[in-house]
Amino acid sequence: MKSIINFILKRRKILLLIILFLTVGFSLKLGKVEMREDEETFISPSDSVMIKYREFQKKFETDEGVIVAFESPNIFSDSEINYLSSLHRKLEQLPGVTEVTSLINADKITGVADGIEINSLIDTVKLNQELLLNAKTAIVGDPMFEGVYISQDHKVASLIVTVPGMFNGGTDSLNKALYSNLETLVKEEKTINNRELHIGGDLVTDASIEQLMDRDLSVLFPISLLFSAIVLLIFYRKAITTIVPLFPVLLAIVWVLGLKGWTGIPMTPISVTLFPLIMVIGLANSIHIISHYRKIRPLAENSIDAMKETLFRVIKPSFMAAFTTAIGFGSLVVSSVTGISQMGIFAAFGVMAAYFLSLVIIPSALVASNIFSKEKQVEKHSRTMDWVLQKINGLNHNHQWKIALAFLVVFVAMALYIPRIKVEGSMASFAKEKTKLRSDIRFLDEKLSGINSYELILSGEENVFKDPETLKKIDGIENELGQNPDVLKVFGVSNLVKIINKSLNEDKQEFFKVPDTEQEVAQYLFLYEISGGDELSSFVDETYSNARITIRTKHMSNEKQKAFLEDLKEITASQVGELKSEISGFGMLMNHINNNLIETQIESIIMALGIILALMFVMFGWKGGLLSILPNIFPIVFFLGLMGIVGIDLNMATSIIASVTIGIVVDDTIHIFYGQREEMKLLNSPSQAITNALTKIGAAMCVTSLLLVLGFGILSISASKFIADFGLLSASAIATALLADLFISPILLEKTKLFFRK
Repeated sequence: MKSIINFILKRRKILLLIILFLTVGFSLKLGKVEMREDEETFISPSDSVMIKYREFQKKFETDEGVIVAFESPNIFSDSEINYLSSLHRKLEQLPGVTEVTSLINADKITGVADGIEINSLIDTVKLNQELLLNAKTAIVGDPMFEGVYISQDHKVASLIVTVPGMFNGGTDSLNKALYSNLETLVKEEKTINNRELHIGGDLVTDASIEQLMDRDLSVLFPISLLFSAIVLLIFYRKAITTIVPLFPVLLAIVWVLGLKGWTGIPMTPISVTLFPLIMVIGLANSIHIISHYRKIRPLAENSIDAMKETLFRVIKPSFMAAFTTAIGFGSLVVSSVTGISQMGIFAAFGVMAAYFLSLVIIPSALVASNIFSKEKQVEKHSRTMDWVLQKINGLNHNHQWKIALAFLVVFVAMALYIPRIKVEGSMASFAKEKTKLRSDIRFLDEKLSGINSYELILSGEENVFKDPETLKKIDGIENELGQNPDVLKVFGVSNLVKIINKSLNEDKQEFFKVPDTEQEVAQYLFLYEISGGDELSSFVDETYSNARITIRTKHMSNEKQKAFLEDLKEITASQVGELKSEISGFGMLMNHINNNLIETQIESIIMALGIILALMFVMFGWKGGLLSILPNIFPIVFFLGLMGIVGIDLNMATSIIASVTIGIVVDDTIHIFYGQREEMKLLNSPSQAITNALTKIGAAMCVTSLLLVLGFGILSISASKFIADFGLLSASAIATALLADLFISPILLEKTKLFFRK
């Protein structure tokens, strides 16, 4: 230990040059860091569900679709149709848009003497009331129109904006540009025409989330930096001890970003929390060094000797504290959610980088400045802190059983609320309730067919989907699914065949069914194709051996999703016969992620607990290791119970808190236990030893915990609900952990007489 300390102090100039060299190296790739929020940031491309999703997209050549909708009491009036036509043209002119479909140009199948005709529903050139009335009558009960281009009550009109998808030449930059243009259009329509436009779709959700990420990075980190500086200034009252501690964490953040640039791993909605976290967590070691040095320096002959003594006291427990925090983050690597596992790796790297940087930068600055050498009087805020710690110590001595009982009551009460936690992981829930993203999604769910979709993929022999019996099976699936109150729209090839059949039979409702012969089906599909119909390829492939049923649903809770998918599997199994089936779509992706969250998170918690417990055994023996875990169970149970009380869901952000918290909250326990053990080497009284230990390190514990609470608490102002919940829960865990370490840990140490040797 002494050799490491001597090396740090004697070679500090060389070490500073190495840090400078590494910082420059990492800085070279800062401009290469990308922001991503697509599905591959949440699930690995090699995952079987993701592979099926990509295969589905490729097989049916799916494009990205954006829904633009507005509400009006009379859509089929001259003025509203003219507005719809104007909006249609504006959307067509946006860069990157390949097609816009609405009531203006949507295909209407009409039976004629020699077959069918496919024409636009509304001829805007010959617009009159009779035409509009006929159009309104013609689409009643038509599944190709109602719920898609117009609501069931005919008071909401929508336009489907198509842009190239992943397999059709689409690019992320093009989609971002389109979203920016859509935002501008929405604002202009609100200002100029007093029209409230509602937009939705995966493209909109992804771009909105990226905006939230940009806002969080530009707002949360500076605020975190400012609050950290204020706390340091309040407690240490000197510029050098306010500014210098920020350098290790700022450099650590540069290293993390640089490492992302070198590895090509992008920023994700979850990883935006990295920088405030590294900021406040990374300050802990600096604070412990400064706090100990401040007390030792006035008593030492010179700054070097004072720093040697400081590092001798600090380096081991601080390393263990940083290492356990890194383990908490590192345990997230087992998560099946790509963004979470990547965040865990980079956070662990950032925490350890901040630790090693502080070991070089802080001692170098303090020794060079010779600060605290003449500090004879303890400042007022320090006297206040000592008084508080003395009061706490007195309570621990005089009211042990009352304190233990109070913590036990709170523990049990919070534990009772844990079963109330629900799993929720939809992309839309990244945003807070009052954001436009959430309000638009609610509007589209209530008025139209929503944006959340599942895809039922059926496959069989060539031309099997020309067989009327097969189509009737598909129709049976669609009808059964339509009975589910959470299902907004079901559409497949059977629907198209039924519409053609109805059109060829004078639009009589009794002919809205699948015809009985294969000859009729083949004829209808042939007539549709030669008449210019282009919807068929969206539902069957060229060989008629693969078919797709699109199921639009409301945004459901995870429990409802599970129930829905089970129903879908049962319905499909009872109807398809020899056909093969599989479920895909974006909704399936999110459900898969949610299902894996709990399983992988349990693995992460077990890993973190196991490694940390092993380290505690090594550091404090088996008895000390077990005791050290007890006060740290309390904050975990507390925030889990808080989730159940206030209705915070288990999602991609909140799921990582337990693992992360285990690594963070154990830090103060390490310092308490280590301090008591060192004091027991000098004293023969467990009671006095814990008193001395609490007095010497209590202030640093309180400062670091305050910084952590503020740092995590700042996240609660995030526009992202995920991040805000993460911040609130983490702050509550840190606060309760401090209370447990100030009250429970000393009581345990005194009662068990740990480290006491007669």
